[in-house]
Amino acid sequence: MTPERVSFNSGKYRLFGTFFVPESVKKPLPSLVYCSGFPGDWDSAVKIAEGLSNGGYCALAFDFRGIRESEGEVDFASQIDDLKAALTYLETRPEVNKDSIGVVGHCMGGQVALVTAAKDPRVKAVVVWDTPGNYKRSLRRMRSLRGRIFFMIYPWSKRSQYRGKDIADQSRGLGKMDPMDYVKQISPRPLLIIHRRWDRVVSARHAHELYEQAEEPKKIVIAKGRSHTDSDSFYSSAERGDGAIKTTLDWLGSVLRQ
Repeated sequence: MTPERVSFNSGKYRLFGTFFVPESVKKPLPSLVYCSGFPGDWDSAVKIAEGLSNGGYCALAFDFRGIRESEGEVDFASQIDDLKAALTYLETRPEVNKDSIGVVGHCMGGQVALVTAAKDPRVKAVVVWDTPGNYKRSLRRMRSLRGRIFFMIYPWSKRSQYRGKDIADQSRGLGKMDPMDYVKQISPRPLLIIHRRWDRVVSARHAHELYEQAEEPKKIVIAKGRSHTDSDSFYSSAERGDGAIKTTLDWLGSVLRQ
C-alpha cells in the first residue's frame, strides 16, 4: 500500500492530506476520514489512516486549515467546512463507495466529526476517540486556574505546527458547537465512542454523557489507560489487540456497508 499525497480546496484554502487505498481494488470500497485533534501529530495521523485502510477501507488523513502545510489560519468554527470538503474530495475518487463513508475523530477532531455528521447525511458512521462532549463543563475547566495555565502553555508549545492567534479565545467560542446539542441528530446512523478511563486531558465523563444523549444505534467502549495523545500506541498501533484502531475496525465491519 503506497500513501498518496493529496490536496483539495475548502473555500479559498488548499488543504493537504494523505490517502490510502488497499491493493488490488476491484470495486469501490467503504472509506474513512481521520480527523486529528489540535493540532495533532501528523506521523500518528498517517499511521492511523494506514491502519484503518489495512482493514479494507480507503482512508484519508488531512490537516485542517492553518495547520502545517494546509493554507489559511486556524479557525475552529470553519473546521466543519474543512471536513465537508474532505468528504467532497472522497466523492471524486473512483475507489470510493460514495454511499459508505465514515468519519473517525480524536479529541477536537472528534467534536468536528460529531457536529459535521449531524449536519451532513453523507457521513454514514461516526467514531470518536477521547472526545470532549459537554462543552459547558469544558468551559468551566477553561476558566479554572489549571485551565488558564493549560491554554497559555499548550498552544505555544505547538506554535510551529499552526498559524493563527487567540487559540484560547477560539476554544471558548466552541460552546456554540457543543456536541451535546448535535449528537442526537446522528441517529439512525451508528455511533461508536471510545475513551480512556483515566484520560488526563478530557475526562471519561464526557464519553458517558455523549452516550446518554445519543440515540440508537450506539456503543461505548471505556478502555484502560490515561494517555490522551494519538501518538500513544493505544491509538496509533494497528497491531495492538486492545487498541482503538482494531476496536474501530471490528465495529465498522458490522455497521458500514461493504
